[in-house]
Amino acid sequence: MSLQCETSRLKRVFQITLILVILGISFMYFWESNYYNTPFAGHRLKIMLTAHIEDDIAVATTPLQTNSKRQPKNHTKLAMIPSLTPTSTIHRPKRGYLLSIHYDANGPNVQYGSYRTGLAFAIYSGRVIVETLFFPHWEQEKETRRVRYLNETFDYKTLEQIVSIASLEEFRRECNQTVKAIIVDPDTLLDRESYKKRADAYERIYDIRFPKLKDIRNDSYARILSRQDASSIMCLGIWEPSFWKSELPFSQDILNSVDKHMVYAPEIQNIGRTISRQICHGKPYLALHWRNKTGERCGHPNNICKEPDLMVNISKTAHVAAKDLRVFMLAHNLSCMYIALPVFAKEMVRLLKDANVRNVVSKDDIRPPKYPDFTDVKHDAYLWSLVEEDICLRSEIFVATKYSSWSKQVRRIREAAGNGTIVSLPDIVTWIAEGVVLK
Repeated sequence: MSLQCETSRLKRVFQITLILVILGISFMYFWESNYYNTPFAGHRLKIMLTAHIEDDIAVATTPLQTNSKRQPKNHTKLAMIPSLTPTSTIHRPKRGYLLSIHYDANGPNVQYGSYRTGLAFAIYSGRVIVETLFFPHWEQEKETRRVRYLNETFDYKTLEQIVSIASLEEFRRECNQTVKAIIVDPDTLLDRESYKKRADAYERIYDIRFPKLKDIRNDSYARILSRQDASSIMCLGIWEPSFWKSELPFSQDILNSVDKHMVYAPEIQNIGRTISRQICHGKPYLALHWRNKTGERCGHPNNICKEPDLMVNISKTAHVAAKDLRVFMLAHNLSCMYIALPVFAKEMVRLLKDANVRNVVSKDDIRPPKYPDFTDVKHDAYLWSLVEEDICLRSEIFVATKYSSWSKQVRRIREAAGNGTIVSLPDIVTWIAEGVVLK
């Protein structure tokens, strides 16, 4: 009798355990399919967003959100644009494809710079450039934090005037999801850990595999591009093109051509044009990019500010900079300023107004009734950053920070188009406190 009871008890325990396991698996599947996977080019790929630096690369497990929760009526909204449409009708050069390989914890403008150099390599070598994905800055709002596509960032039709562009789907299909060979800077020594991290990331995010590290040699750049049968390597990658230490093989003219054609998506240009016409009622204006790398140590959410003296010196420098900018604007007969700056640096707007800089306009001022309602775009840091870059492209004078990739992006496009004057902020500020770097 006792044996029978024990058997019955064990049976019930087994049944309950089995039910719990089934429920657990079902919950995990539902959770992952709804939060961690996003449809992309016919696949459901798990996307991991870059967040902060741990060694040379870091990946955060922040889920992608493809739609903002903020969807009020009568607001200007930019729809999520899908990846480029795969096509088999476009004539492809015999020399094949070039995949620009870049993956680290830097923001979008570093990613743009890397793809820019990849585009120049593709033109130089007569190859089709493969589209890429862009990942947001750490400032990006959670509800709009998602992967971004080439054609929602740049006007790919304008880019196609100088180079053919293939979708990721086309590359995966024609190359069997594999990069056959990778061009590497001759002066760069690939280490196993760095290569593995990028290889793993590309397989996870793009569903594209790399060759084994032992098959890549540091003379591969010269070896591949100088071989007569180079055209036989259809599926080629180039390793971190913007970080090359050796001299690039193509002329500055190719890069200038890329900069002239690497214009923002039409929707971004339309918003930038609308705002720029209202900033100073159609008159010329100055655009300032205020970026203080020393201050970002206290602005980053993952950092704890332990340098109060530095913060005091930054504030002192900002006061001086505001007065110097007023003098600069008077000397150039400009009566309006647009300032683009990080969220944690808004104090600079008040300092400029306290210094009697006239007509200072920032993101917070772009609202009805003077401007159309761009609420949804303003709530998407990725899109708004592009809009502000476009506004800076249209200014009479652009005051750039010296080392910022954001300022460099604007500077490159302005210089290629011959658009107005560019001045570095440190050349205007007459006094900079110890330890402060305006870059």
